[in-house]
Amino acid sequence: MPSPDLDAPRGWSPVTILYNHGMRRVSVSAIILRLGVVLVGMVWLFGCHSSRTDRGQITSPYPLDRVRAAVRCAEAGDPDAVDLLIELLDDSDRGVRMYSILALKRLCGTDHGYRYYAPEPERAAAIKRWRQARQRGEVSVRAPAQRSAGHSASAAPLAEASGETSP
Repeated sequence: MPSPDLDAPRGWSPVTILYNHGMRRVSVSAIILRLGVVLVGMVWLFGCHSSRTDRGQITSPYPLDRVRAAVRCAEAGDPDAVDLLIELLDDSDRGVRMYSILALKRLCGTDHGYRYYAPEPERAAAIKRWRQARQRGEVSVRAPAQRSAGHSASAAPLAEASGETSP
């Protein structure tokens, strides 16, 4: 009786592959099935980021972690991240401030006059405007169709979307 691995659909022929230091005949369909299972597992393991995890990274001691978290929250459309992103506008790292305002602008459609490169008093006034607008309920996350379309998952398109340049 032939082995199940050798039962190939019509037009598919078994192939011989090196397996565990020996030769083994396996059907092409079995190879495709195994590769599919591996790919699904990799997508599940590496491709699934929860918004909660990203929000947790916003408080990381490392600026790059905070930047990545801001970008991921914006791309996920996470409404619970807005308050955390507003707090990042006061970060000591200039890059963190830049990606935070880009994330807020992408999520909410406005920047309330905040410029990440402005002197501290001007930034503080803009942060105060953000907080007041949030308390009044004027800050909300836009629907995905209203957000800028066509940007990929990397941080670079977020920077290009702002059109802002530092002096």
